[in-house]
Amino acid sequence: MSFLNRIPFFSELIESSINISSQIFYTRLMSLDFSLDINRTWRPIEVNLFDNTIYFAQNAGVPFLGVFTDEVVEYCKKNHWALFLTNRG
Repeated sequence: MSFLNRIPFFSELIESSINISSQIFYTRLMSLDFSLDINRTWRPIEVNLFDNTIYFAQNAGVPFLGVFTDEVVEYCKKNHWALFLTNRG
């Protein structure tokens, strides 16, 4: 199988990612590492729930959150944990 500048079996990768992520609760950002095996099946290697980075996407010139960027920024402005420390009346 040669690489044609496309991720092979991408729809299967998306399906596996959704299946795994739908079983993990109480996290807002996770990264999933997959490998395509010799039988052309996507295999999860690990699930990262902590210390994720957005640098890879941003260094590639792609907004990490895409069309959701403004929504996430507004949410963080209103709900960041530090706000609750300073607004304790």
